[in-house]
Amino acid sequence: MFKALKALFEATEVQPTPTSNDVESATAALMIMLAIADSHFDDRERATVVRLVKERSGLNDAELDTLISEAEQAAKSATSIYEFSQQLNKALRYEDRVNVVRGMWEVAYADGVIDKYEEHLIRRVCDLMYISHQDFIQTRNLVRDQ
Repeated sequence: MFKALKALFEATEVQPTPTSNDVESATAALMIMLAIADSHFDDRERATVVRLVKERSGLNDAELDTLISEAEQAAKSATSIYEFSQQLNKALRYEDRVNVVRGMWEVAYADGVIDKYEEHLIRRVCDLMYISHQDFIQTRNLVRDQ
């Protein structure tokens, strides 16, 4: 029994390197979670998510539709934002993570109203992805002032 426990603790698990498609899926899922945070997934929010994912990924329309559908299902069935934010944290440099947050602000502002739940979700994502409060504020102001 102790040998089995020892083997369990000594086993090293190799974590697969996230692919660009995984990164785009996680990004889209976070953006969709943000869009539904206020209990209303507006067409303007959806269009913003699609535009941002398309700009970042370069996927064709069929691939993009599939990715968005899968991300929407993942967002609705997720129990927390941790799995998506940690995936991005491992795969992206700091500047790229800040760009994800900027995209989240664009989604939040798409319907013209920043709900308290949307701002709270972006703040939590920033905390989990180790984005400074200064960059949180700067990205918000940049998007707001556009």
